[in-house]
Amino acid sequence: SDLLGLTISIGMIAKLERQSAADLQAPVERVREHIRRAAAVHVDETSWRQCRRMAWLWVARTCAATAYTIAGSRGAVVARQILGDPAGRVIISDRFPSYDWIEQHQLC
Repeated sequence: SDLLGLTISIGMIAKLERQSAADLQAPVERVREHIRRAAAVHVDETSWRQCRRMAWLWVARTCAATAYTIAGSRGAVVARQILGDPAGRVIISDRFPSYDWIEQHQLC
């Protein structure tokens, strides 16, 4: 309204959110695949509220890309989904037990 003098209904906002999610699905998957193949990946997680419930915001970062994931768990299963197979790669993280399964593990 302030920018263009238009009014947008709540229904239109929901429609635009769905359209944006569909349009971004392929590029987001390319970033996630990049993270799963990168020689070195930084990973961390922090608490996050999702619909008044506790969740976790995970971040995985390389020199070229950053991927965010909101998950209901802080467990190793989520780290494995994000990172894929770490064989021959270096994963950089803190000492949280969810990362204990990683062999080439650089601690921060």
